Amino acid sequence: MAFELKEEGFRLKDILLVVGIPEATYHYHVKNFDREDSDSELKKIITDLFKKFHERYGYKRITREIRTFY
Repeated sequence: MAFELKEEGFRLKDILLVVGIPEATYHYHVKNFDREDSDSELKKIITDLFKKFHERYGYKRITREIRTFY
């Protein structure tokens, strides 16, 4: 939303005030927008494990499963 409003000519400070995000957060996302996620494979493994255990495992159990099998 903030990206589109900026392209339409609104001031960035006004947009960020309305949207409610800090300016540093906006610039962080702009900088990393085209970057590939280096943790995408790990995120997929975590998601698959979470689904495998019927969405009942928390981070401790998921971490234990990852360490056991990977």
